[in-house]
Amino acid sequence: DIPNRAKRHFHVMNVPLPGAASIAQIFGSMVRVHFPDQHADGEAAVGEEVLTLSRRLVELTIAVWDAVKTKMLPTPSKFHYIFNLRDLSRVFQGVFTCPMGEVIQSEATLLQLWRHEATRVFQDRLIDDADKAWFDTCMEKVIEDRLGAAKGLHKLPKAYFVDFLRPAEEDPETGEEMPPPKVYEPVPDANFAVLRQVIGGYMERFKEVNKLHAVDLVLFDDALLHFMRISRIIRTPRGSALLVGVGGSGKQSLTRLASFIAESTIAQITLTKTYSITNLLDDFKPMYRTAG
Repeated sequence: DIPNRAKRHFHVMNVPLPGAASIAQIFGSMVRVHFPDQHADGEAAVGEEVLTLSRRLVELTIAVWDAVKTKMLPTPSKFHYIFNLRDLSRVFQGVFTCPMGEVIQSEATLLQLWRHEATRVFQDRLIDDADKAWFDTCMEKVIEDRLGAAKGLHKLPKAYFVDFLRPAEEDPETGEEMPPPKVYEPVPDANFAVLRQVIGGYMERFKEVNKLHAVDLVLFDDALLHFMRISRIIRTPRGSALLVGVGGSGKQSLTRLASFIAESTIAQITLTKTYSITNLLDDFKPMYRTAG
């Protein structure tokens, strides 16, 4: 414990975690703004089924969050199994980036989007197949218990959402190629052949631009899944990740390619035997200047 003689010099504040009602009110308000009942002109903003389901998203997310917190406790080998209120925010942050009306046109699409974001936030942190299988079962159970089994929504196929499927368009005035539109949308029918073709095209362009760090990847299914995870993290504001794997498994190559597609700048630290804190701070300086 901190000695009282030390604590007397500080103003101590206890900020407890908000209760379920407060959390529901906070995120419920955000959902109602993103999925309004109607536009300013009085027309319905979304379909009745989409609107009804959107009002249940907070309840579904809290149920999954509570189940994961209760079951997936931190251990010495799983010390990073810590789930807090930020994880709820990340789920809704992902849901809100998908355009309403253009992409979200049915309750099935909205539920697949929510499940995709919850899977990325919670399941991607789990490290073994047993935990991941438990999470899949938990998701199905929560959807079935809360929404009912009549519509079969708990049996919907998995969907994968990305923002790099649409090709670049030409400027009608200059004829120059404009940056491709970044629309967060599902991979059609979860067809990895389409995804493989799109990423393969970006990979060819990346090799032309970056001959020094050219990548020539075999895009098997697991590589595509990892690529989509990395791409989503890069596109998410303040997104961060620690990629763990054996050397030569493609962590750097996939990250470089995902950064190229996201039009992000890559900064890499080169370690040497004499590398010190001073060198680290010097490497940080240009990053801070770039970030403004």
